[in-house]
Amino acid sequence: RWSFSFYELLSDPRGRADFKTFLKKEFSGENLAFWEAAEELKWGTAASMSEKAEHIFKTFLAPGAPRWINIDGRTMGITVKGLEHPHRYVLDGAQTHIFMLMKKDTFYRYLKSPVYKEIQKKAISPVPHTFSDNQLQQNARSRRESISPIITWQKEQEEKAKAEAASGPVDIKKLMASKLDRK
Repeated sequence: RWSFSFYELLSDPRGRADFKTFLKKEFSGENLAFWEAAEELKWGTAASMSEKAEHIFKTFLAPGAPRWINIDGRTMGITVKGLEHPHRYVLDGAQTHIFMLMKKDTFYRYLKSPVYKEIQKKAISPVPHTFSDNQLQQNARSRRESISPIITWQKEQEEKAKAEAASGPVDIKKLMASKLDRK
């Protein structure tokens, strides 16, 4: 799925970790680190928002920042002005800019890289597991049945219907009216 879209890659924790490894080799890991920090600010608590925004500014946006990101002057100006009164979405413009840079440039280099090709090769023909007979028997003994709540609910409904059918004649109009009321 990672090759379908850049968003798919970032949505998958394993994909993001592998992409991060690739970025470290390319010496451009600050872009993904900034994107993740902006996501953390967006979904973090309101109490820590001001502190996080200041940390992000010092780490990625301030002149001479240790992990400075390359965004255009207009976006930088809007972002820095917004950081005077930080809120959840103050970094959206810069985050979108970095997302598009990674999507248009780094993502395609990643898809052509040996890192991705190796992962793809493992996914197509995974290494088979070699379990001993003892391990297989132990796994079979310790395995528990995992039934989906939907299946459990369906079985309960079937049991109720069977019990009602066995108790006597069914009034179709009443049954249909109760189903329509639920919808």
